[in-house]
Amino acid sequence: MILAAALLILAVSFFVFRKRLVEQIINSHISFELISSARAQTAPLGDAYKEIKRGASSLIPRPGIMGFQLTGEVGDLPEDCSELLDPFFMSAFIFADISDENYFIKMNECLKKERQTKSWVLRHGAVGFPLSSKEKKFIDQVRKKLADREKLWALIQGDLLETDFTKDSSLTKLSKVLKSLERWDSAPSTVAKIFIYAHLGNEGRVDSLAKKYLVRNRFQLFYDLEFPYHQAEGVQNRLVSMLKSVSEKLGKNKIFQAFLFKLYNESSLSMKKSLNQNIRIAFSEKEIAPFYDSPVLGGSFPLAWTKWAGENMSQKQLNALFDKIEISSTPEHLYIYRYFYPATSEQKLSAANRIVRLANSSNPLHKNLYFEILKNKDWGKHFSSRQNKDLKPFFRDKRDFYKNNAHQNLALLFSIYNLFKLGDFEREYFLKLLAIGSYGLPATEILPL
Repeated sequence: MILAAALLILAVSFFVFRKRLVEQIINSHISFELISSARAQTAPLGDAYKEIKRGASSLIPRPGIMGFQLTGEVGDLPEDCSELLDPFFMSAFIFADISDENYFIKMNECLKKERQTKSWVLRHGAVGFPLSSKEKKFIDQVRKKLADREKLWALIQGDLLETDFTKDSSLTKLSKVLKSLERWDSAPSTVAKIFIYAHLGNEGRVDSLAKKYLVRNRFQLFYDLEFPYHQAEGVQNRLVSMLKSVSEKLGKNKIFQAFLFKLYNESSLSMKKSLNQNIRIAFSEKEIAPFYDSPVLGGSFPLAWTKWAGENMSQKQLNALFDKIEISSTPEHLYIYRYFYPATSEQKLSAANRIVRLANSSNPLHKNLYFEILKNKDWGKHFSSRQNKDLKPFFRDKRDFYKNNAHQNLALLFSIYNLFKLGDFEREYFLKLLAIGSYGLPATEILPL
C-alpha cells in the first residue's frame, strides 16, 4: 500500500515536472531556436516573422492556426501630431495594450482637426477616428467579410463539447453543424469536423480530413481567416479542448498524430503552450523521427514535418531527407524548396521551372509561396544571377502582389504586415487593420459627425 502510494506520488511529480519543463521550453522559444540554429550551424533560417519598428512604435506578428495576428507596442508619447497620425503608428496603437489616459487625450486632440473635414467617426474605445464616406466603405467591406467568418467562430464556441453522442436526437443537430462547417476549409473548421467524426466513431473520415490538411500549404491559414481579436481566447480554448478529446479517443492513430504535429508547428506560441498543458505532444527525436522517416508519413506527407525540419536540422540533414522524396508537382508541395536547393543541374532546372510557374500563377496562395521560396538564399542567388524574362523585378512584383491582396481584402493582416515591411505605409492599410482590430468589441461603433 505504502509502495503504491509512493509510486503514485512519483508519477504525479514526474508529470508536474514535465509540464513545467515544457512550459519553460515554450516560454524560451526564441532562445531555444537560437541554440538549435547554432548547433545545426548550417541550418537555413526558419520562417519566423520579425517585429517591424518605426520610430517609437512597433508591430509584432504572431502567426497561428486562427490566422495572422498582429500585436502592437508604442514607446513614449510623441509630442508631434504628425508622428501620432502616421498610419504605422496608429496601427501599432490600436493593437497595443494601452492604459495611459494621456495617450487617448493626445490622440483625440491630434484628430480634432480631421473631424472638421470628415463625415463619420469610428469610436474605438476612448478614441474617435474620423472617416470620410469612402473610408467608411473600406471599413464596411472588411466587416462584411468578418461577419461571414463570425459564423464559424460561433459554431466552434457553441455546445459541441457538451453534445451527448449516444443520443439519436443529437444526430440531426450534428448533421446540420457538419453541413455548416463544410463552408470552410480552414484549420479550425477541420478540428471541429474531426472532433465530431471521432466521437461518431467514423475514424476513416477523421483520417481523410487529417490527410487533406497534411498536404496543405501552411500559408493558406492566413488566407482562410482574419484573426478574431474580440474572442480569440475563447476560440483557442475550445479548439484545444476538442483536440484533447480526440487525442484521448483515438490514442495512437498515426495519421491523427501527424495532423496534430503539423497543427502544433503551425500554431502561435500561446496555442502551443495551451496544447502542451493539455495534450501529450511529441518532442523527442525518437518520437518525431517517424514523421519524416516513415515511408508512409515521411514520403507521402512531407509538409507534415517540413517546417519543423527546416528550423531544427542542418542543411546536410535536410538535403539527405529531401533527396529521398519525389517532390510532387502539386504547387503546395513546392514549399519544400524553401529549405531545399537540389544538388544536380537537372534537378535545379526542373525545380526552377516549377518555381517560375508559381511566380506567374494567378492563385495568390501559389504566388505567395514563390516569395517564400526565394527567402532561401540559394534560390535567391539562382534567380538573380540569371536573366529570366519570365520573372518581373522581385521587389516591385512583391509589393504589387501584397498591395493587390490588400485592395481585394485578401489575407489582410498578413499582406499589410508584408507591405509595412517593404516600407509601404498608406492610411487605407491602417483603416483595414482598424476594421479588424475593432470588430465585435462592445465599445466600438460608427457614428455620423
